Amino acid sequence: MKAPSMLYPPDGSNPVDVTIEVPAEVFADLELDYLLDCMAEGDEIIRTSVRDAFAGILVRGDDIRFRQDVLRDCMLNEDLVRDLYRRFDAIVGAGEKYPLGILSLSTPESVLSSALALVDDLLGLLYPVSEILASEGGRFDSDGLLATVAFLEEHFSQDRLGELAWHVRTLTESPGFLVGAELGPGQVAADHSLMRRRAGSARSGAPSLLQRILHRIRGNAAGSYSISIDRRDESSNVALEDFKARAVGPTANAIAQSAESIGAV
Repeated sequence: MKAPSMLYPPDGSNPVDVTIEVPAEVFADLELDYLLDCMAEGDEIIRTSVRDAFAGILVRGDDIRFRQDVLRDCMLNEDLVRDLYRRFDAIVGAGEKYPLGILSLSTPESVLSSALALVDDLLGLLYPVSEILASEGGRFDSDGLLATVAFLEEHFSQDRLGELAWHVRTLTESPGFLVGAELGPGQVAADHSLMRRRAGSARSGAPSLLQRILHRIRGNAAGSYSISIDRRDESSNVALEDFKARAVGPTANAIAQSAESIGAV
């Protein structure tokens, strides 16, 4: 999921092939780094982005016009661009609150919890962005900004955000973990995965009134059984945690990667 560039036309050209690199001596002679510091006013994203743009001189007329059109569009819609930039800056900063990077040092449950919290925060920040783009995105007319708006509307539409929110609620509000597995070689459980509870099942795990009535009508239907492990039974509790980790791990890593992908875009 890679967002389109607002610096180069989407013709597949490598930016290295359509620019002339500016020597470091030029930056020093013209004191461009000082200029960038003053212009960015402490915003490292702006400073880095502009310095990367300064580092190469465009040599093709189409590329120059493409970038000028984007600049003109931004200047004509300054209030909208500043509002969107502020919102996307908050989205980038949201990921810094949750330790998803060192997955190998975290338990699957803690990764899942942090990832769900991050996605929930991102959704809260993306909903208003989606609404703004839907109502105000038509103000842009440059190819670069139109492509960016179309990309964001495709990947972060209200419907898609609503679907993500549903998955977050399902995993967050679930009372414990419903684990599925298959019987592997040597009669050992394999392919562990988290399962979704049936719609209408009691959240507490106890049968509802309707389920108890149906059970009486059906007679000898298959029953359900529960096993409790004493907290002093160390080996059983270690086995249970390992069983849970094998089921939660793939889901936790997938959600963590999705959250980081959203932040990166």
